[in-house]
Amino acid sequence: MVAVPLGTLSCAGQDCTLDSNYERLASAPIFLSKDELTGRKVTEDVYRHFGVQPYWTEEESPRREMAPERHWK
Repeated sequence: MVAVPLGTLSCAGQDCTLDSNYERLASAPIFLSKDELTGRKVTEDVYRHFGVQPYWTEEESPRREMAPERHWK
């Protein structure tokens, strides 16, 4: 399993596209379970790996890298 920041996805209906290249995805940290993603440091590392600054670390800049909230069913 590989985690990606929500802001790196563009979705239309059920079709989603990852805004990244193969090399970056292939070298992303892998996880064996969702429980490994609960720490803030791990989450920040995932954001930075994909070249996105975590929105909670920005002081007064807009949350442009984050996609609008979606309600998944």
